[in-house]
Amino acid sequence: MSRMWIPKTVEELEGAVQRGEVEESATLDFKLKIPAANKNRDTARDLAAMANDGGVLIYGVGEDSERRPTQLAPLTLKRQAERLTQIAQSALSPPLEIVPKPLWQGGAEGLGYLLVVVPASPSAPHQVTVDGDCRFYGRNATGNHPLTEGDVSRLYERRKRWEIDREALLDEVIARRPSPPGSGRALLHLFAKPVAEHQDFLSRLGSRSKQREAIENCLSETQHLASPEARGPGAELPSTEAGVRGWGAELPSMIHTGQGAPGVIVVEFDGLVRWHVPLQIGRFDSLRFLDANELVEAIRTFVSTFMQLYCAGGFAGFIDAGLALEGIPNIRIARKVLWNDSLRFLVAHPPGKPIPDDLSQLFTDASYRNTFRWSLLELLSDSDRCVTHLLSRLAHAVDREPATWLP
Repeated sequence: MSRMWIPKTVEELEGAVQRGEVEESATLDFKLKIPAANKNRDTARDLAAMANDGGVLIYGVGEDSERRPTQLAPLTLKRQAERLTQIAQSALSPPLEIVPKPLWQGGAEGLGYLLVVVPASPSAPHQVTVDGDCRFYGRNATGNHPLTEGDVSRLYERRKRWEIDREALLDEVIARRPSPPGSGRALLHLFAKPVAEHQDFLSRLGSRSKQREAIENCLSETQHLASPEARGPGAELPSTEAGVRGWGAELPSMIHTGQGAPGVIVVEFDGLVRWHVPLQIGRFDSLRFLDANELVEAIRTFVSTFMQLYCAGGFAGFIDAGLALEGIPNIRIARKVLWNDSLRFLVAHPPGKPIPDDLSQLFTDASYRNTFRWSLLELLSDSDRCVTHLLSRLAHAVDREPATWLP
């Protein structure tokens, strides 16, 4: 999979075009104008062709006779993003997820460039169904072309390979934990993995020294989890990681007392990022608590880390992610409570004791888990959606308002 070029500002786009630094490729296509409504088939073909391996369509930049992008022609962008999204949803089978990104030109109301990011689709190939076309398309460095029967067959085989069992992957991540849950602590397991096959994902970051630098930059976001004594990326992995090709880091326990086993972060060469983080189970009288703020911040930091890493590797497709909270003992009920001005939730009640009247909601599964598939670009626009989604089932059992968990 090639790296995508996604300019973040008008200045970055215009500067690259004026300096001749960009050219059309299999993953980058420039269009002078957005096709008229009676040419939706052309737009559908562009989107379908780009969806096989992912790429970016940029509207508002024309090409010269040698197909070099040289002409800057900002467009009126009103309702254009919505129109292209509708084409992707209604003119292709199966429907395609795209991410339109307007770049507004300062000082000109409504004018700018429209980037359409098309992540490599797990559902490819996408058939163009508008105007009776009923064909599949692909793309190379010189443009679009109808796919052969063999091309379509290979993409269908890839679709099957990409339809992985996320629950099984989560089970595998849990099985590779550095140590089982201990007395007075739960274990939080988190993973993220690009859906597209990247057996050598880390090589996209460059040499081993550049890989280490990129991972250290991502892990700089975890300072509140680590102490100066934490082992850095590239240190010898725990014995449970025998045979793993990648980088690892050991972080001290998140338990407030500083006691307990360290947490482990592993970044594997195929792009799998996994964390195994101990969490304190607090006690007050006969009740046991988990600190919801601590849980949310651990997940939020994990999400920030894998998003930065994937962006550094030029990945902009779909990711699978999952969470498991293991080792919560004797769960009878769960409810959000405030204690010492900290948001916590009650996870256990001692057997044989009466359940207080105001703590009546049931949550009987002794290990909470959740998985999902999402576009990385969607998460970049609102990373807290990922945190909310990962915690949605648990938060729903606690107070039916998952969004209220995010400080």
